[in-house]
Amino acid sequence: MFAHRPEVRAAWGGDPAGCVPPVDFRPDMPAAALAELLTEPPYVMPDGWKLWPVAREAHLILAERFLAEMPAYPEGRFAGRGAVICGGGRYEASVYVACRMLREVGWRHPIQVWHRGPAEPVSDRVRQLPGVEVVDAESHPARAARRLLGGWEVKTLAVLNSPFEEVLFLDADCYPIYDPNECFEPEHNPHGIVTWPDNPIGDECVHWPSYGVAPDDGYALNGGHYVYAKRAAWRVLQLAGHYDDHSDYYYWRSVTGVAVGGFGDQEQVRAALHRLGAPHHRYTRRPLACRHGSYIQAGPHGRPLFVHRFFNKFAPAGDFALPPQWHPGSNPMELVAWRYFLDWMSAAGAADPADEVPGWFTTAECRLWAEACRGRDVLELGRHLGRSTTVAAVTAKRVVSLDRADDGPADFWLQRYGVRHKVWLRVGTFAALGPSSGGPFTACLIDGAHDRDNVAADIANVVPHLAPGAVVGFHDHDDPNFPGVAEAVAEAVAAHGWKPAGRADFLALFETPR
Repeated sequence: MFAHRPEVRAAWGGDPAGCVPPVDFRPDMPAAALAELLTEPPYVMPDGWKLWPVAREAHLILAERFLAEMPAYPEGRFAGRGAVICGGGRYEASVYVACRMLREVGWRHPIQVWHRGPAEPVSDRVRQLPGVEVVDAESHPARAARRLLGGWEVKTLAVLNSPFEEVLFLDADCYPIYDPNECFEPEHNPHGIVTWPDNPIGDECVHWPSYGVAPDDGYALNGGHYVYAKRAAWRVLQLAGHYDDHSDYYYWRSVTGVAVGGFGDQEQVRAALHRLGAPHHRYTRRPLACRHGSYIQAGPHGRPLFVHRFFNKFAPAGDFALPPQWHPGSNPMELVAWRYFLDWMSAAGAADPADEVPGWFTTAECRLWAEACRGRDVLELGRHLGRSTTVAAVTAKRVVSLDRADDGPADFWLQRYGVRHKVWLRVGTFAALGPSSGGPFTACLIDGAHDRDNVAADIANVVPHLAPGAVVGFHDHDDPNFPGVAEAVAEAVAAHGWKPAGRADFLALFETPR
């Protein structure tokens, strides 16, 4: 019956790409016939099918049928107020921070965390938080009625089937910085629905003919946060859920040149609001700020209420394209949110810094440098994002790290590994900071500019601060891209009588005379 599903065909031993679909989908087929097929589990469709006029007509038929048969609001089913958050797996750290931040700012209502079964596991770190209930969307009775249930599609399912009459919905990567309860008060929520705005790039992310309506006011909607009085929002949530259930058509997943539906889930809510003529409230037309991969969204009085980390997400390095970045001068309550993130990371168990901290040192170089720094007083010239700094601090007695660049990334990783107290992060030039950095040092890493003159100058600056028998490391030594490093080191070896003390990849160690 479901031989059109690739995973079933694969289980039978056939190549999904080589199987003949059981239905001959054509751009000239009757719209009503296509509409009937689109109520079934998703088929493997021909390339370009979304752009067929009959595909649009079939989905308009399905939407009109859904509106005619939409269930009425279920009296007595919902009560109270609560928060709904969707996520797990690589989003679990963000979920944990969102739950802790809700409690931090005074939210005393229940919190439900919805996840998609084994695809988005949720550990005891979240399950054991007070007042948090974890719901498996894949095993929920309402799941059987859905054709599709990805990470975006689960949002309307979770809100509709949560037990709350009043719902604060948050994306996993969004959290409040003061108590959001006032968003439910009538003077701040006159229509029972509060939405938040997106940047202008999202204004044109809806192809309105796909929904059979003229364009709306043109202001984009951001799907990271909603406030719903469920009775008032019932029809909007139902219709948005219908669009989500046909995300194989309605999700275009591009912010430019949208030719069908909308970018993703938030456009389905926007389309449902407009299709039904449902009034909703906003506090600003645009986010208060969009910087460092985060939106800052306003509350009822125009002051910041939510931080939405749409790129700068809380997660271990490698889970997303970029590791999380620390921006205390930019994002409100950054220190508190990071404290909870570090709490989650610590509970996750210690990992090898060489496996987690971003940077240029190879794993072999990290291990050699960690062993060389064991029990020593270390001076570091050049830290980048803090990989060599963290590796040294795990084994060293203390570390003084000098660099021109911001110390925020290194600060984070040092906190992550519980060694921040052992490190003095200094920002400025090596020549200016070296004399006031203490000493003598029994280990030193020189990893600043990689031309001959700068390496020679760095050596001259540190030699007076080295103890007898100190270990001196040079990164990118013998790297053909940086010949000046080896040239300057050769001169220092001849001048000061240094002896080779170890090597891994492009990290070379030398020992000063005792």
